[in-house]
Amino acid sequence: MDSYWEWNKENFEWHYDPASKHSDVQYVGKYISNPKSLLTDVVSASSDALSDDDAYNEVSIKGSPYNKEAAEIMEGYHNDLTRAGFTPHNTGGRQTWNVCDTFRKMGKLSGLKNPQIMFLEQPPGKAIPWHRVIIITDVTLLKLATTLK
Repeated sequence: MDSYWEWNKENFEWHYDPASKHSDVQYVGKYISNPKSLLTDVVSASSDALSDDDAYNEVSIKGSPYNKEAAEIMEGYHNDLTRAGFTPHNTGGRQTWNVCDTFRKMGKLSGLKNPQIMFLEQPPGKAIPWHRVIIITDVTLLKLATTLK
């Protein structure tokens, strides 16, 4: 696949239609940690558990795709980002799918059909140009879909 951007436009037309009533932001509820320090403690412990093996950037393919379609999507995604000027030096950080039970519980409580829970550390100056992200404050859980525009 040459362009993940073009594939998305073909498969998710609403996202590119200014007349669409769909929203990129969906409020899904509140998560209140009890005790209040639980969320702060879990974030700190998760950050402390990251290692150099968890480093990644948005223009290098790390590991092996799990199927042919995933490989094609990854190729198109990386082509788009490289053409847009992204490099290993201005993207990435550290990330892991190995998350604690508190984060899994938050995903389950969100009511989302198939939440994908990952802990990601994004250093200042590093971009994550195209992604879906769950943003957590101490009381609010939001699902956002953002795109490179």
